[in-house]
Amino acid sequence: MRQLQTPPLKKVDEFYAELQCTISRVNNNDIIVVMGDFNAKIGQMHEDAPGAVGKYGFGQRNERGDRLVSFCCMNELYVANTFFSQTKTNRLDLGGT
Repeated sequence: MRQLQTPPLKKVDEFYAELQCTISRVNNNDIIVVMGDFNAKIGQMHEDAPGAVGKYGFGQRNERGDRLVSFCCMNELYVANTFFSQTKTNRLDLGGT
């Protein structure tokens, strides 16, 4: 288990490089779970993210969402909460930007 903090926007590249390095060291037989607040809006399913985003994504994807979805595609990961139907009140984090 490794804990990483999502950085300010100008250091996002460094964050994903460190996360990629960590994931690259994981045994192929192990299960990878990446959890946290990435300050990302994933948005709805698009053809550019086969398997990474489910049909229950919401809204428009932002820059950090693009980066997270790209990272998930590259590592064969998926954004789990976009694969399950949720009530409207559970879908949104109104405190975030």
